[in-house]
Amino acid sequence: IVIVRARGRLFAVGQRQIIVKTPQLPEPVRFPHARAFRPNPSRKITARAAQLAVEAVSCWPALARIFDQLRAAGLPSLFVCWSAQAALYHRHGVEKRPLPEKCFGVFEQRVVSPRHPAVRALGGSFYAPVSRHTEVRAEDLPRGRGLELIAESADSGLCLIAEDAAASLYMFNHLEYETETLQREYDRDREAGTGISAPANYYARRLPGERPVNLWRSAARRFFATWAATLEHKPGDSLYL
Repeated sequence: IVIVRARGRLFAVGQRQIIVKTPQLPEPVRFPHARAFRPNPSRKITARAAQLAVEAVSCWPALARIFDQLRAAGLPSLFVCWSAQAALYHRHGVEKRPLPEKCFGVFEQRVVSPRHPAVRALGGSFYAPVSRHTEVRAEDLPRGRGLELIAESADSGLCLIAEDAAASLYMFNHLEYETETLQREYDRDREAGTGISAPANYYARRLPGERPVNLWRSAARRFFATWAATLEHKPGDSLYL
């Protein structure tokens, strides 16, 4: 979990926990066992946790508290991949569904709400890395709760949902990935003997072993620049999970 404040300090990382404290939150939120969330080349803990029911993850009580406090404080929030699924589950009861096999690669995403500020700079479509064993389906989204589908893919499912009343974006894919990230995940999973297929649409000439091609860099820069610009018009802090 990466936690970011737009201006100044936001969090302190201790030897055994992460402590989140901002003027807008009524009290600090503590994440025990911070090592489980620190960058780890193997990512074995987080990879397994992503497949569990959200309430089975050890940090769930702390996460549920911060989801509630973020909403109450009106802090602009961008939830990515598992945290997007977890926040939707906690706030709206939307269950994540297991996929028959891992959705893994780079897939074209279609913008279905082009007037929404989050995607206004992305045009009609963009590419995004995808790496997950589960998904949220459009038919499971509750009606009348202010959830707006912003982008989706015929190949990888839902990509981005907005909840403007809660100042929240739910991104199920990984525009933040570096060029080599999918390759590192592929190598990790092969070493673990998971039988994973090579990431789709990722290599030059679409051949594993060729160099990875970054099809999403431009979209990623525009997406995050747009989101960061919106923070300038909102007081206080922001959280990126």
